[in-house]
Amino acid sequence: MTEQCTVLKIDTLTENLWTNIRKSIDSLKTEYVVFIGAGSNFSDEDLQFACEYAEREHLDTVMMECCYMESTKDSSQGSIRSGKIIHLKKQKELISLPDDYEAVLYRSRAVQENRPDPSHGYHVAADLFYRVAEKSMITGYVRGTQVVIGHPAQGDASRNSDNRKTDWYLDCFEKHIQLTRERFTGELPLYVQVHFLRELIIRYDANKNHADKQVLKGEQLQRFWDISSDILKDIDDKLMISGTRLWSGYALAFALQEKFLHLKYKELQEKYFLVDPEQEGKGEKYPLRVLVNGRQMWNRVLPRVCIDVINYEKDKLILDCSSPFFMKGPDVRWSVLFNEKEIEYLETARYNDTAYFGQTDYRGYTFRIILKKEDFQEKNTLQFVIKGDKKKIEHPIITRRYTSRISAALDASYWCFDRYVMTFNRGNVKKLIRIEECDRWRHLRKELAFWKAASQQDKGKEKIKERIWYWLSYPYYHRKNIWLTFDKLYKGGDCGEYFYKYALTRKDTDVVPVYVMNKDAEDTQRLREEGYQPLIHGTRKHRLMFLHAKMVFATHAGLYNFNGISNEEIPYLQDLLSADAVCIQHGLSVQDLAFNANQAFNNNKLYYCASKYEVANLRKPQYGYLDSSVIRLKGLARYDGLKNRDQKQILITPTWRTYISLGAKEKNESRPYSEMFKETDYYKIYNGLITDQKLLDTARNTGYKVVYLVHPNIGEQVVDFEKKDGVEIISALGVNYEKILCESSLMVTDYSGVQFDFAYMRKPVVYYHPPKLPPHYVEGGFFYETQGFGEICTQHQELVDTLCAYMESGCALKSFYRERQDDFFAFSDHENCKRIFEDAYKWQKEGI
Repeated sequence: MTEQCTVLKIDTLTENLWTNIRKSIDSLKTEYVVFIGAGSNFSDEDLQFACEYAEREHLDTVMMECCYMESTKDSSQGSIRSGKIIHLKKQKELISLPDDYEAVLYRSRAVQENRPDPSHGYHVAADLFYRVAEKSMITGYVRGTQVVIGHPAQGDASRNSDNRKTDWYLDCFEKHIQLTRERFTGELPLYVQVHFLRELIIRYDANKNHADKQVLKGEQLQRFWDISSDILKDIDDKLMISGTRLWSGYALAFALQEKFLHLKYKELQEKYFLVDPEQEGKGEKYPLRVLVNGRQMWNRVLPRVCIDVINYEKDKLILDCSSPFFMKGPDVRWSVLFNEKEIEYLETARYNDTAYFGQTDYRGYTFRIILKKEDFQEKNTLQFVIKGDKKKIEHPIITRRYTSRISAALDASYWCFDRYVMTFNRGNVKKLIRIEECDRWRHLRKELAFWKAASQQDKGKEKIKERIWYWLSYPYYHRKNIWLTFDKLYKGGDCGEYFYKYALTRKDTDVVPVYVMNKDAEDTQRLREEGYQPLIHGTRKHRLMFLHAKMVFATHAGLYNFNGISNEEIPYLQDLLSADAVCIQHGLSVQDLAFNANQAFNNNKLYYCASKYEVANLRKPQYGYLDSSVIRLKGLARYDGLKNRDQKQILITPTWRTYISLGAKEKNESRPYSEMFKETDYYKIYNGLITDQKLLDTARNTGYKVVYLVHPNIGEQVVDFEKKDGVEIISALGVNYEKILCESSLMVTDYSGVQFDFAYMRKPVVYYHPPKLPPHYVEGGFFYETQGFGEICTQHQELVDTLCAYMESGCALKSFYRERQDDFFAFSDHENCKRIFEDAYKWQKEGI
């Protein structure tokens, strides 16, 4: 490393770290010092540039651009290093700073004068940075460095293990806030307010919707609400209005605005209203403002309309849209204009909720627009406008998902349908949708214009190659009726595999079945040995067949991610994603799954079910299937393989919880091993069950074997469980589900979907619902007390006694539960794949 700088290596940015390196700080001889954690990497060139920049600008701190150990940033593609001065008093400059304080160069003297304070716990580094930087109220920021940080980003909700620790939310966080406040009298400086607000946002986003870590419950959660409320009282309201920039590329969402304002003000009075910008003399073009408890915010409120889904069906163009909640209210008058004439739209109840820590706090507004082809002219326009007293002002239009067909992020984005082409107006802000007649030559000009516009962007040149490959392969692939399906990619044996195998037998149709798997998955080799040829995930052929597929039969949500298309690529490819999405399910849709099973999530055209209770659940308004014929009762594909081959074994197979595992880097990868797993209630409860002596003695005496099947999402944790004679512990990552289900005599589960597989064979199920392990989802169409297929146990000894009684009676299914099983399933045969295939094929041909 450079002779100007001392590099002090540390294990983690914690209290112990700083305590141990105080002596090293006191003895510093170099002009500068940096602190780096385990696995972090600073190049000599980066440090040299930062030192020179600090020297030239007389800076005590210089932050360096960094990436994290899970980042996809290519460190080999270095960019030109450049530095700029950030003034801590200027909000527009503060948003440039990252929230990681490890990639910081300090002047040694400044650190010695402002010794690290270990009392700040997780925030020691942040405290040190601000105490040093506030002496001059400036810091340097160097872009173009390739600093690699050896831990996940603090805001990485799925991989940052800190967000699974109670003190990160409570004791340590509260102490950091208290100690920081003590340095000031009166109003907190802007940079401290921004820092506090960022820390809150990270904690709320880490527990957003179904990412709730279940760390805080009851009194602890209420305490966190109180801590949040106390912090927010010191933060100016203007920083909490949606659209406010707090990081580069991050704007506060309406949902968090509402959550924070309600926490700050116990009795919040909020009113949106229109003003005349010209009379204000502010030069603002947008007229919407908000009053917060009588105080007018000068922030520009931008109620953007989001195009979520676009479909063209039966000579109708259908747009499913969403917008902020207040668009539903009477105070903001707005309308939809088609060819400059006001048209009606349909208010819908589709899921558009946001929950934090398991509590739904915000619900957006959703609506549908239907444009009939018979009303189209040669050139058409669609706008959303606010109706003020004197004029109409256009709403900005945004897109967030691939189902919107065109992207507001690219000027030349387009989508061709029937004999028309859809585009946005040019410019950074999209306010107009154009729909014009289109022939082959106009289509070609649109495509060439797209290439030109995309190639002018840094990442666009590489993405254009994908479109070129698409058009080169078009003559070969596009005429084929490709039906693509997949399961977990790293694990087969689910509905996708069963459906694929059946489809291959239907030589009487033009269907080309394709099944996608990881190259190195165990099931890939198994399928090859069975004579099948799975399509390898991520290959050029896979991407092309996905782009040209006519139908995609999905067992899991997130179609494009499962097929190797990244979020960055979507704006460049989404108009090409023309396959009809069909849900053939992984687990039955009987819980409240509106979050990712609603119509807008994957734009499902068909949704196959095995039970009338699923159908009733999915037809609820929040799922958004206004055409109820989308929901089809035909069975589940993998049930075709379920035939009872009892081998006297007790199968224990609970489902997982999002908060007990780390997130996978990619959709096609299994989740990594978590060091914290053994500290969870989940581990302690189930490890206690499979080591219970009474259970094991009874199994041995009655001739039963106990099999504990570890869910695939925590498959790497299989090594953590204690091994006992008579118990086989298996990771589901490498198991044949059909074999283990068919050979088992009785199943113990909590909420796992495989309970339905077991009940389909009319075998006994016992539920274990310990209070410390609440389920992922809320009950929606299946209620365990009235519809469950077996006894519900909530205590360890109760469960053990129940299982022992079953084993002593030969695991006979009780007639009471047999009646429930018969009532639940629509079919009991092994022709589910046949029904699904023939129904989907008929639907496709009738649609064509």
